[in-house]
Formats: sequence, structure tokens, C-alpha cells
Amino acid sequence: MQLEIQNLTQRYSKDKVALDNISLTLKPGIIGLLGPNGAGKSSLMRILASISKPTQGSVLWQGQDIIKNPDTLRKELGYLPQSFGVYENLTAQ
Repeated sequence: MQLEIQNLTQRYSKDKVALDNISLTLKPGIIGLLGPNGAGKSSLMRILASISKPTQGSVLWQGQDIIKNPDTLRKELGYLPQSFGVYENLTAQ
């Protein structure tokens, strides 16, 4: 299993860049994202979970582009953000 991130950029506006030309290859193991607020951790995870699309670059899972075919990684990825906007009136009942 391999996740390859190539030249990934996430730009929200002219002055706000969350990810700036990130490239890395991740192989099997336990991986954590650490960094200060505003470092781009959530932006990267939103792209990996196919919640948002990057401004440029590609993400390959097992050699397949997850931006064009998001289901390839969705089957494997577990993602639970700190706050995910569930309706306040929604209960388990």
C-alpha cells in the first residue's frame, strides 16, 4: 500500500495558502499529522477524504488518482475531524 502526494497546493485566496507544493510518499505504518494551528493538517485530510479538491497537484493511492476516483481511498481511510457540524437537534434516538 502506498499513498503518494505530488505537488499538492490548496489555496483559499490570493493571500491564504494552506498547502504549498507538498510532495511526499507514505508507505504502510502508523502515520500522524502534527503541527501548529494553520499548518494545513485539516486541509490535507479534507483532500484525502475527498471532501475538498486541491487547487493543484495530485494524490495517488495504489497508483490511482483519488481526485478522479475517490472511492479507491475512501474504502481504506478513517477520518474523524474534531468538529464536523452535526445538526444540533440530531440524536441517536
